[in-house]
Amino acid sequence: MDIVLELLNQVALLIKKGNGALVPVFGQALPAQLLLALKITSGVVSLLAFVAIVYLSFRISKLMGASPLERLGEAMRTAPVEPTRLAKHWSRIKNRLEKGSEAEWKLAVIEADKLCDTILRRMGHLGETMGERLGNIKPAQLSSLEQLQAAHKTRNTIVHDPQFYLSEYEAKQAILNYETFLKEMQIIQE
Repeated sequence: MDIVLELLNQVALLIKKGNGALVPVFGQALPAQLLLALKITSGVVSLLAFVAIVYLSFRISKLMGASPLERLGEAMRTAPVEPTRLAKHWSRIKNRLEKGSEAEWKLAVIEADKLCDTILRRMGHLGETMGERLGNIKPAQLSSLEQLQAAHKTRNTIVHDPQFYLSEYEAKQAILNYETFLKEMQIIQE
């Protein structure tokens, strides 16, 4: 620490002469030890600054989820969604409810959840999973948030509990909740 203070005192005494050499105010050349100390100190400060920048970059990227460049890249790779294509896909999902089998009902809920998750990602909502994305959305941003969370909870139960029996009523309710979200986002018409 004394070397740093001495270095700072010596640097305070430096001025620039016409020939470009750094010399103390009183005209003597800098000692080799002082130059070495100056080099070491600047190297340590540079290293600490670099470590701080890397650390802060990782912390910021964790807080933001994907980096802005990653989000931009994903947005550029994503083709625009055609409403007619989505309407056809939604129609196929709803047709599964009419088949009368539990397996078809479960598949309809899972497909509807995937469709809604894709829309949330394309809208730029952050999170690794749909549950995280839903957790990052405020009720003021999405009036159908509660319905979407309830439908997603049903989907999670289907996927994680193989013994779960999904009734026709529960399947239709989940699909209705997804449909509320899709109508709010103007993906499908009334």
